Amino acid sequence: MKGGKSSKLVHRYISSPTEASKTFADAGKDGKEICVIASPRSAWSLDMATMCCPVVVLTKVPSGPTTLYHRFGQNMGELSPGAHWCMPVWTGPTFVVSKQMIVYDARPKQCPTKDHVFVDVNVSINLRVKKEFAEKFAFEMGAARLDKYLYFQIEESLRTLVYGVTHERVNDLKSEFANEMMLVLQDKLHPYGVEISSVKVTDVALPPDLQKRLGQTTAFKTKIVEERKTHDYKMQQLNNEHAQKMKDVEQEYLLEERQLLAQLERYTIEMDEKMAVAASERTVALEKAAGEKEVAITEAKGDIEVAVYTGRMNKDELVTSTKIDEDRRVREAVQQADAKVIDSRSQMNASKFKAQALEAESEAQGVSAQQTEEKIRHEQRLRLASIDAAMAASGRRVISGRDGKALVSGFVAVKHDLMSRS
Repeated sequence: MKGGKSSKLVHRYISSPTEASKTFADAGKDGKEICVIASPRSAWSLDMATMCCPVVVLTKVPSGPTTLYHRFGQNMGELSPGAHWCMPVWTGPTFVVSKQMIVYDARPKQCPTKDHVFVDVNVSINLRVKKEFAEKFAFEMGAARLDKYLYFQIEESLRTLVYGVTHERVNDLKSEFANEMMLVLQDKLHPYGVEISSVKVTDVALPPDLQKRLGQTTAFKTKIVEERKTHDYKMQQLNNEHAQKMKDVEQEYLLEERQLLAQLERYTIEMDEKMAVAASERTVALEKAAGEKEVAITEAKGDIEVAVYTGRMNKDELVTSTKIDEDRRVREAVQQADAKVIDSRSQMNASKFKAQALEAESEAQGVSAQQTEEKIRHEQRLRLASIDAAMAASGRRVISGRDGKALVSGFVAVKHDLMSRS
């Protein structure tokens, strides 16, 4: 780890955007340079040839990285990949930002621990610039500022973390250092579109003298471990002998236990036989009692059914006889009612016929009276006519005196009576 250098993020100039991929892959003379962003020179310089020919015939834009372009010096955002024909000089690519994953190596040196031991730490960071933040990164952060920020932040954070532990725990806390470093960098660089995917502490180097002493300490610890293993082996032998003796005692105990268990099993079998006999006798008694109970229940059910059947028969007979008597009484009542209805109808018809006879008789009497009156009127007319005829036949007469007056009065009365009836 001695003599190693940290990676360096750089910003390079290229003649055209098509050289971006080659420039991004070039690690520089010492192999530690990482090109994150490149700028075509035509975007920042105008020579006489350019002024004489203000139109660039063909501009090629690669499809891998993100290419930004300008118009009259004003940023216009991303330029689509492909061939662009007849692009004027006042419009062209300005920045080509890499989207590849970058492995950044940082090697802080002489970081003091809590017990004042200086260690060298090697940190590897995987990062990349997000496509949607390429413009913000190019104009607000840039490769140089990102390189300085990473160098400062890693140096400061690692020294702070290493200073919090002793040299014995430095190697044990590599993952903890990496996680804390990753959280800090993600929080600081996320606004500029720099994505930190992983942080690893690849190596921690102690001073040579301390490393030698730690090696000797490790060898001594190894010897102690071997002595402990020898001691453990002897203890294991003693434990095995003790276990063997305990095994013999356990076997004797097991033999006695088996004898006692055999006696217990025989006693259990005898008790089971006695319990089986008692259970059998109990079962027989229960079955006998159950049979007697079933017989008694059956007889009781039979008596109940006979009583129910007899009661139903008596009920049916009583119901039938009662129904017959009631039907007879109903028929008699109906017949009497029908007879009364017939009598009432006959009386009503007789009264109707009698009324009709009386009406006919009254009508006949009226007709007879009318005919009698006509007859009398006719007779009176005949009498009057006979009187007129008699008078006419006797010639003219002078009627005077009482007799004449009486005769004239009677004649006038009869004529007036006849006239009034007619």
